[in-house]
Amino acid sequence: MPDSTPRFAFGDFLLLRLIPKQARFVGGFARAYQIDATTLQNAAQRTS
Repeated sequence: MPDSTPRFAFGDFLLLRLIPKQARFVGGFARAYQIDATTLQNAAQRTS
């Protein structure tokens, strides 16, 4: 990953940290699920 330090000098650059409380997973037709924060975090850890 390239060094990101120069980007912080731009006036329109902003770094955010999102902490989701829930998510919606849409796996296709009639396959939409509500996911809580714990399930989302566990899934993210398994895929990283």
